[in-house]
Amino acid sequence: MKFAPLGIASLLLASVTLSAPVYSAGGEYLPDAEPPSTFDIAFRLYAGGIPFGDITMSTRIQGETYLASSTVETSGLINRFWESKIEAASNGNIGESQIKPARYDNFTTRRGRRREFVLSFRDDGPDQIYSNPERGWDDEELPPGAEEARHSLDPLSAMVFLTNSSEANRENPCGVVAPVYDGQRRYDVAFSFVKREDVRMDNGLYAGPVMTCQIEYVQVAGELQNIVENGGEMPRVFAWIAEIRSPENLEKAYMVPIRLWSDTEFGMITAVANELRLDGVDHGA
Repeated sequence: MKFAPLGIASLLLASVTLSAPVYSAGGEYLPDAEPPSTFDIAFRLYAGGIPFGDITMSTRIQGETYLASSTVETSGLINRFWESKIEAASNGNIGESQIKPARYDNFTTRRGRRREFVLSFRDDGPDQIYSNPERGWDDEELPPGAEEARHSLDPLSAMVFLTNSSEANRENPCGVVAPVYDGQRRYDVAFSFVKREDVRMDNGLYAGPVMTCQIEYVQVAGELQNIVENGGEMPRVFAWIAEIRSPENLEKAYMVPIRLWSDTEFGMITAVANELRLDGVDHGA
């Protein structure tokens, strides 16, 4: 049986489950090229106000290439019956209005059992899947739902797209839709505007204007999420999105999800940002 709050948290952060060293995504820093743009964020996960895990994400963009990595890990009492850690990395090319992933790696450890999963991409979308242990299909072929996955992004590349789309979507950043393929299912992460407000985070990380957005998970093809498989409904997810400028380059803005939450049958599941670093500088320091 899957630990339900962790599954819901993965929906809360369907594109934000984005740190091992970012170089694990592949590629290397080019000292003679333009300075990289870096984005690092960490979230604490809560279920009913009780912490049960952490998420960290790092991205590095240099020229037309990006590298991203993330770690999701349970903690506290949850580990007594559902210890879990997910490490992921992605790399590819980035343009003014387009992201083209090249490779996505995912390493999942649950109850001491480890699974490796690799998804490679070509220009028009996913190309090949490798899984160890095997997942029941030929490694030379993509699983059901792959045709619908053309021109889609892996979960980490989707986060790169969302956090770096402010210039193109400043007037309506809550109007962004990210097409995601994770090797099991093809889904959209769709944002819609709710309201503007001023907020002050209890942990002091941020105070100022945000847009409250609703995030909808839209299944397109492939395996159903566990919540739906078990007869449940996809919960309504909301987020505070703040536009935060780089201290090194005020012309560069990131759209940062600083708090995400969903009121579910298991209680309020929340992800709260507790660390944020832009271009090597801690925000709020």
